[in-house]
Amino acid sequence: MKHQASSNNADFKGNVTQLSWQLKLFVAALQVVDRLAPAAATQLMLSKFVSPRRKPDCDYTSRLPAGARRVVVDHNQTALTAWAWGEKGPALLVVHGWESHTGRMLPLIKPLVEQGYRVVALDAPGHGMSPAAQTDLLDVSYAVQAALAQHGPFDGVISHSFGAAATAVALARAPHLAPGKVVLLSPMRDLEQHTEIFAGIAHLSPEGTERLKARVAERVGMPLARCGAVTAVRAFERPGLVIHDRHDLLIPYAVGQAVAENWRGARFVGTDKLGHRRGLGNAAVITHILDYLARDSANESGAQTVLRAVNAGRKTGRRVHARRAGRLAPPTAVVYNRQADFGQV
Repeated sequence: MKHQASSNNADFKGNVTQLSWQLKLFVAALQVVDRLAPAAATQLMLSKFVSPRRKPDCDYTSRLPAGARRVVVDHNQTALTAWAWGEKGPALLVVHGWESHTGRMLPLIKPLVEQGYRVVALDAPGHGMSPAAQTDLLDVSYAVQAALAQHGPFDGVISHSFGAAATAVALARAPHLAPGKVVLLSPMRDLEQHTEIFAGIAHLSPEGTERLKARVAERVGMPLARCGAVTAVRAFERPGLVIHDRHDLLIPYAVGQAVAENWRGARFVGTDKLGHRRGLGNAAVITHILDYLARDSANESGAQTVLRAVNAGRKTGRRVHARRAGRLAPPTAVVYNRQADFGQV
């Protein structure tokens, strides 16, 4: 059972990664090299694939909420940057997506801090204010695991996109670190999908895409489809929350549905016209997350749960820092409670 999304005039552009003119030139040159020297082109593609771009807004310190403390996560002999708020209260780990950083999670972090949560937000390897590094989904999953181990125990984790997939892999590998509450926002399917997104942006040929996939699989030491959210959540012992937008142009809505279908007892909530990133600052989405975090874990699972839809502009009784950018699809959310293997999306 799936629910229908409501319409909204909010602009949901900006879902698809934009290339600078320098990268456009690189892509054009790469296509020429790919025809003349495929092996060399594949090595160049791999180097770019594992090297997240540093965005102009990656120094976000001036926008941090009051009380932020810079802390360290030790990972691969590297000191990753993380930020912590609060000394008491339930502890939450927040994880951003690919080529993103903690600064872009602040619209979500601020209301969490205001509600009295102790929040730790990680800048993944090669991202934000962590040192530059080559990385991939498996590597980031180990960084998430390190954050859970070094700054926990945590009561919950909230992760977005690529970070959601990395978090799922980490929790499946280290269930002893799994918190009681897990929220995956617009989760990426797996490392194979990440490779395909990169190949699409770089306009790789089908042959070039397959060569790149082979090199990435060699790098991580496993089939790409095994390294991701859909496979990982099958091992989860506790239900959680998946939120995905019908108009996500980067990671299709069906991926979020598949993650929920493969996660026993998970609640799935669809949104409308928020795209891939706007849910992070949407009042309705934040309200649902806060409600889920406050709910008794013992009452989470079941055959079906109906959630009250809250429009983005409606007052919720909580102070939330969010813009009017869409609404939740009304009002039915499905809890998938089957253990069958739904396969890859």
